[in-house]
Amino acid sequence: MASTAVKTPRFDVVQFANDNCVALCTLLVIIALSFTGVGNAQMVCVLGLMLCVALLTRRSMKLDLWIFVPLLIYIVLSGYGSLRTYGTLTEGYVCVQAILLAVYLAVASMDEDEARFLRRASVAWIVLAATIGIGIFVVAAFGGTVSRLGWPLGGANALGIFMVIGWFALLGLKGDGMVDRILRHGEPLVLVSLALTLSLGSFGALVIGLVVMLLYAKRGRTWGAVLADAAVTIVKLVIGVGTGICLYLVPSWGDLPPFNVVTLAYLVALVAFWPRLEDFLRGHMRLTAPLAILGPLVAVAAALIRGSAPATFLERLDMIANGIGYLGLNPLFGVGPYQWRVLNMMDGDLYFNTWHIHNSLLHVAVELGVVAALMLLVIVVRFFVKRRDPAQRGAFVAFIVHNMLDTSFFFPVTASFLMVTAGSPRTTGVLLYGAPVKLLAVMGALAFGALAACIAMGL
Repeated sequence: MASTAVKTPRFDVVQFANDNCVALCTLLVIIALSFTGVGNAQMVCVLGLMLCVALLTRRSMKLDLWIFVPLLIYIVLSGYGSLRTYGTLTEGYVCVQAILLAVYLAVASMDEDEARFLRRASVAWIVLAATIGIGIFVVAAFGGTVSRLGWPLGGANALGIFMVIGWFALLGLKGDGMVDRILRHGEPLVLVSLALTLSLGSFGALVIGLVVMLLYAKRGRTWGAVLADAAVTIVKLVIGVGTGICLYLVPSWGDLPPFNVVTLAYLVALVAFWPRLEDFLRGHMRLTAPLAILGPLVAVAAALIRGSAPATFLERLDMIANGIGYLGLNPLFGVGPYQWRVLNMMDGDLYFNTWHIHNSLLHVAVELGVVAALMLLVIVVRFFVKRRDPAQRGAFVAFIVHNMLDTSFFFPVTASFLMVTAGSPRTTGVLLYGAPVKLLAVMGALAFGALAACIAMGL
């Protein structure tokens, strides 16, 4: 009797690219934005144009008007601020932040399968970025240079919250497939990269986001289960962040290359055995619970390394107080993009030598007006009204907390990455089909194309 062989279906690259065209373009946008810092207007406009062209392939999207409309109004007000201040749209924030609208439209056009692929691919990128960043730090440390890690974003504090969002996204990967299992091995790399930023604001945002995540996950569960999750997570944070702190401190102890090698070997072992470590911690709670007490000790160690942290914190409070004083100059439309710095230079001893008030919402209110800031608040409130995965909620809270004392909102990649990993496409909203979808894509493409042309011509 002839045997019948079971044919394994071949992976169709062309079909995959066609089905995930928007997700692939959005992933490219996330990767490219990681290298633009607070924004390269020409590059961002080209990326926005590419994403809007990709949206032309879509037949439908589901827009949450409580997010889309406030975000659109915010972008319009930002553009008005640029026109009023500089006489052109190519200056200010509108060129680089308009990409947020394109990313939102992209997420709204995806079904759950494509959105899941994009989340996994974005997590893979952040693990890769963490790995390369650690490598850059180690090479520089062996050469005698030890400084806070900022690659690829160009700023340590922005990279810190970028890694925090990525860590929550990793926690949200709950599948048992091979891809999810492989990505979970990257968690210690993300935590070590976070530690090397020495961003205390990011550490604090992570802690608050973690508390919110655990409380939100309490629904339908016992307090014992929640506390067990908390203990395991804290111990993992202690091990991952503690390893990063050791990696940062070892070069400062002198010419001790063996200790550098040992620390790196330990990190490699963590990556290899990380899932087993979590299983061990859950299986030995009598050991795990006491070890969780080490969490505050690691936080103290990080604070001691950043000896200037208290002074920096007080300076930011002074900066916020200074910014509040400018709210009355033009409360409706603000003083204009980048004008707070100009005004602050006239304050004599209160000059802070930075372009942004280290409270993103206040900065928007001062420079773009209270209405623009209110639009961002509407988006925040809308997010909390909608049901979310606990890890997604934790990431969002961490991002908001971080921006109360920092400026990561003005790095386009952080908000874009948050939308991609913490968004929930097609859960609520108005379903658009056919012509309206094409119209939005065409209008976006024309807008980005016009902005890119104006920048290229110096207009």
